[in-house]
Amino acid sequence: MFYTFLCKIYLTFCHVNVIVQVEDILKNSFLSPADFTCFLFFKGGLIMTGLLHVLLFLVVFLLLWFFLQKTLYKNQKPQYDERQTSIRGDAYKAGFYTLILAFSANAVLETALQFTWGTRIGETMVLLCIGLLVFAGVCIFKDSYITDTQSPWLSIALPGLIGILNLGSGIKSLYHNWVYGIQEKFNNITLVTGILLTGIACMIFFRWMTVGRRDGEEE
Repeated sequence: MFYTFLCKIYLTFCHVNVIVQVEDILKNSFLSPADFTCFLFFKGGLIMTGLLHVLLFLVVFLLLWFFLQKTLYKNQKPQYDERQTSIRGDAYKAGFYTLILAFSANAVLETALQFTWGTRIGETMVLLCIGLLVFAGVCIFKDSYITDTQSPWLSIALPGLIGILNLGSGIKSLYHNWVYGIQEKFNNITLVTGILLTGIACMIFFRWMTVGRRDGEEE
């Protein structure tokens, strides 16, 4: 399912974020003992936060998955009809072409300006999320994102909850950098993940409310 794919992406970037923090520690090992101790303490907190995010995410995801398998999705397998399957194929193409265009435009601009606005992982995450939002948007607004056997509220609540948690953590990180005057290339993966999941939840909610209101007026 698409949620499983998002989970893999999220855990991958959490893992990479921890690696980035460790590399940053090694690069700054030339500092004085006192400064390096403070720096190590700060980065150590970020690493522990990243590891705790991964652990918390795994626990929440496994609990939700177990609950869904035993209740709502028991003896139910999501199946898409021929129309939905065709639309999802078009959505994959739209997302893929958007991804190519985004990466190409980013490469051309950075080459022309001789400037990179983010770390490699930060830029990659942002561009990936653009393609994923296009794919999800096409599926959602053409009623091919969820099946008739799936609950719209669950499809809204699950990414919405995880997205809001990530948004809060990402905004907190931005605020911390702003308060302490930390200037660095964009690497706020948590914020981007939050925008992605919250955006998907909002699109599902908007589409569900629009279709439900339209059906009510027709009746």
